[in-house]
Amino acid sequence: MSDLPCLLICIPYRNFYYLEKSTLRAKCRAIWNWYNSRDWTIPVNRKTKTDEELLMTRRERALSNAKTIKEQKRKIILNTLTGMFATEYKRKNSAWNISKLSRDLKMSDNTIRKHLKELREEDLIK
Repeated sequence: MSDLPCLLICIPYRNFYYLEKSTLRAKCRAIWNWYNSRDWTIPVNRKTKTDEELLMTRRERALSNAKTIKEQKRKIILNTLTGMFATEYKRKNSAWNISKLSRDLKMSDNTIRKHLKELREEDLIK
């Protein structure tokens, strides 16, 4: 801890030697306050991904991303078809209006047809 304040003063002078004295003082003060507010501890990088995700190949990562996108789109479609305004997407013959769904949800017709088929097979919608 005794070397840290010295480093905090030396780093700005080495890296920002071309700045004016008042700017350097402000930069030193900002660095000092940053470490002082964190009780002089150096932050450790946090892991946002698991070890498996870090070791994935490009192909596995692409498949994983495709799977999550598919699940997100499926949830959106299910929420729309079972939500408060589901009757807006029904035709007079009680079939789903796929073109209106695709326009409102900004998805392709094929995607909506595929998910409708899966949801009907699972008896989540009629």
